[in-house]
Amino acid sequence: MWRLLPIVAAASAAGADHRSVTGQHGMVATSHPEASAAAARILERGGNAIDAALAVHFVLAVVEPQHVSIGGGGVMLYKPLDGEAVHVDFREEAPALYHPKTFCRNATCILDPHCECNGTWPSTERCTGGHATGTPGFPALLALAVRDQLTSLPLSELVIPAIELARNGWSMDDGLYKSIQQYAPQLARDPASRALFLDASGTKPRAEPGELLSNPELADTLELLVAAPDDFYTGTLGMEFVKAAQGGVNNVTGKYGLLSAEDMHSYRAVYREPVKYEHTTASGHTYLITGSAPPFSGGVAQAQIFNYLEQVQGAEATSARDLGFFMDAQNVAFADRNQYVADPDFVDVDVKTLTSKSYAAQRAEELLGSAGNSQQALRSNEVRALTVPVTPGVLSSKRGASSAEDHGTSHMTIIDSEGNIVAMTTTVNMIMGSRVTVPGRGYLLNDEMCDFDSLGFDSAGQMTVNAAEGGKRPRRTALGSDSSSLGGKRPRSSMSPTLVVPKDPGHAAFAVLGLGAPGGSDIIGGVANVLRYTLTAPTVDDVRELQQHTNTPRAIGKNEQRMGNAVVELALFEDKEKVASLQSWGYNLTHTPYSPPYYVGETYSRVQSAMMWRADSSSPWEFVGAADTMRLPSCTAQAPHGPSDSVLLP
Repeated sequence: MWRLLPIVAAASAAGADHRSVTGQHGMVATSHPEASAAAARILERGGNAIDAALAVHFVLAVVEPQHVSIGGGGVMLYKPLDGEAVHVDFREEAPALYHPKTFCRNATCILDPHCECNGTWPSTERCTGGHATGTPGFPALLALAVRDQLTSLPLSELVIPAIELARNGWSMDDGLYKSIQQYAPQLARDPASRALFLDASGTKPRAEPGELLSNPELADTLELLVAAPDDFYTGTLGMEFVKAAQGGVNNVTGKYGLLSAEDMHSYRAVYREPVKYEHTTASGHTYLITGSAPPFSGGVAQAQIFNYLEQVQGAEATSARDLGFFMDAQNVAFADRNQYVADPDFVDVDVKTLTSKSYAAQRAEELLGSAGNSQQALRSNEVRALTVPVTPGVLSSKRGASSAEDHGTSHMTIIDSEGNIVAMTTTVNMIMGSRVTVPGRGYLLNDEMCDFDSLGFDSAGQMTVNAAEGGKRPRRTALGSDSSSLGGKRPRSSMSPTLVVPKDPGHAAFAVLGLGAPGGSDIIGGVANVLRYTLTAPTVDDVRELQQHTNTPRAIGKNEQRMGNAVVELALFEDKEKVASLQSWGYNLTHTPYSPPYYVGETYSRVQSAMMWRADSSSPWEFVGAADTMRLPSCTAQAPHGPSDSVLLP
């Protein structure tokens, strides 16, 4: 067994001086320094980007349990340097007993789809307990990675950093402390969660910030998991998961888990065709962008945002004008996201139309006209904001619109020395998941089913696209043999792992860029903000300033009337001249009440990004990374040393 020593030279993303991290042997950007350090050392040991990503997930399950668990799920985009992008969906699935009214307050509604629904519980209660738990996806991702030889090192080696942290301890940080503190009343209801996270009084975290925490139970669990990840769904670990979900009764709502052994047996992590589109900036640079596919809404929404921007952007535009149109673009995308995007194995999702240039042109023409924007006005600053909520486009649909969000999420972007890149987002859904811990195993159950609509019918009685549904259906949009397998419905997610390559590599600032973020429905806007700032930077050198683009204040629109046209970060709202221009054009802005860092508050999206470039074809590759240190100080970008510089000890 080997252990890890800290490398002082490998700094975190330098938020203090706003500089990106640079290196020559790859790049890692994650939400925690222990995770970034583990990934860097996996790369130093000869592991590839997927090896490093799995090591990050293992470590985050230890040090960031409020966001990540082996009992959660997510999405991974992976691209070899000269190959096509691969999309792996390991999102959680609903129990077969689910139905659109299962979250209603009435006790009988948990199993009766024909019950009289008298409203739903608030999210804090709806998402607490085993009723909110779905079949986890991460163990299946491990099994898929081993089966398809995506890894170059054995899982037993990738898990060592996490096991050592779990056994020997790690330092409690402010993010974990405040998360436990916020949900202490819910955690205290579950004996295993109370023992794992709270002090003897059951009212506050069992360690103060800076003090050591350990989780030897999770260390033992990780050893069992990596020995046979396929067995999770049929063996002891899986049946303990089911038992914990079924026994996770919320004593306020009376709800209990509906997960069964059959739900576990039928689960698959599956390949899907990612969302792909081109974006040409006002300066004429064209990029090929790959994003997540439904049930993840990020790829479709990002495509719609940047397609819409192409209809209105102009080289002569002021920054305030561009920002206004960017807010509009986000609201337009969310209108269609809420109306049309959900699990494509249960709902028809017309990805081709939604992400097409012609559809964007049609939407821009009808929406800009309704706002009173003439073509002459578009060429000047005499523009008018779109009215929120924006109406969705007219496509064939038999479902009503819906909206839901999560917050207990983490993201990592990793490039290895060979140019293979991974952008992976993973979650337990809300902070601290279901607040139910598997007894003796040291990890939380997800509450992913809370990403379904709390009531699966709209005001007209029409079932919504993201309604909770039970039963099993063919995974018709999965690639390969899994398309004929039967699975449960996967709740919609805003996860937006994104990969970008230039259409003309010979005249581009980079060879590949990857980015993504946690943050519920804020993810889409957070990623779009950083991507927009990066791709529109004026010079090649400016494009590579990832930390600067990450730090720039953001405007996030989600087509919600209560938010106005966008929520803007306080630093942006304090730009009085820009805000005055926007308000004169009819933009109604709300703002965050304070500046970052954010722990359990506004603007959750914390973007982690990495880029690879070189001066010319004969030059060595250079790597750039940025982590959202300003919004969450634990976020860390780290450059691995070369193999000869490795400090792994036997």
